[in-house]
Amino acid sequence: LGRIVSQMAGVQLESAGELELVIRAIFQAALANSHHVETYSDMVFALKTKYPEFHAEEGGGRFVTFARVLLDMCQQEFESLPDALQSPEVSDADRRDMVDKHKERFLANMRFLGHLFLRNLLSTRIVQVIVEDLLGSVDDNALPEEHMVEGICELLTAIGYTLERSCNLSRRLLHDSAHRLEALQASSAEGGAPAYSKRIRFRIDDLLDLRRSDWQQRMYHE
Repeated sequence: LGRIVSQMAGVQLESAGELELVIRAIFQAALANSHHVETYSDMVFALKTKYPEFHAEEGGGRFVTFARVLLDMCQQEFESLPDALQSPEVSDADRRDMVDKHKERFLANMRFLGHLFLRNLLSTRIVQVIVEDLLGSVDDNALPEEHMVEGICELLTAIGYTLERSCNLSRRLLHDSAHRLEALQASSAEGGAPAYSKRIRFRIDDLLDLRRSDWQQRMYHE
């Protein structure tokens, strides 16, 4: 990783547009290789001070920094999912494949956001906004979609240990999120059937069990 960071840091950038191209390449690679988001997060952390700031190309006196561009991309990806799931007229099989790919990118982005938070590139308040956008408030009667619940489980699995040991805001965020997930897990749809699939209910269980075990992952061996 150190060699790659050194090579990338040696690239001479001349504009905000070039900076964005470099960051977009890293960001897209992180989402396409979601099992290696920790490595890409380490790369981002190492590179964030290696590139200069630039004046925004549209003017206005605003500066464009590595961290600002990266967070903007994460936000755009986060906000683009609802539109991405509104598919054009395609076959059912193609639509399922497209939806699955978009959801996988969404989960990868949530994992990436979590690891950016662990490296102090994302604040607790931003995480709070993300959680509230996806799950709603504790008293909200609306039921978020399954991929939203799964995304929060991915995020909290990555950062729960740190939230538990941070400031009051972080601990309150974790407490409220766990309470909301418990309520969603027990919720029912019309007719009395569980509102969520077994897979999502088990995913919530896994997260809550992880918290009860003080975030110690259980390792199973044959």
